[in-house]
Amino acid sequence: MIPEAAVPDADLQSAIRAAITGADQNTALVDAARDRMMIQFLRRGEKPVDANKLAREAVRSDPATYQRGHDRAAMVPGGIRRALPVGVQREVRATIADLIGAAKRNAHVGQLEALIPAEIRELLAWIVGEP
Repeated sequence: MIPEAAVPDADLQSAIRAAITGADQNTALVDAARDRMMIQFLRRGEKPVDANKLAREAVRSDPATYQRGHDRAAMVPGGIRRALPVGVQREVRATIADLIGAAKRNAHVGQLEALIPAEIRELLAWIVGEP
């Protein structure tokens, strides 16, 4: 968790946007998403050339929807962490799994709020496009 006032809010928001944009433009994530979508279009009977074009257009228009969530979730928190000042980076978990693993040991599993800080819940909602 980022210590309060360690990073100005504007800088943190900028780091979050940059990490999300980085995932949106990541060649490996985009190519994998396009490949999966192309297979879907081929199964629907599209010609290979058309399937490739449709898949490319779909992924370019909304990469967050078509990229594999696990890979994207691994990339975005790490990107945010790398954008923070070095002294703050060690205070921030690089993956969602690390964040949950470092959660309070006495938290009840049924209490999401106790396991995942509000900032991370907001980030996750933003990543998946929830209001």
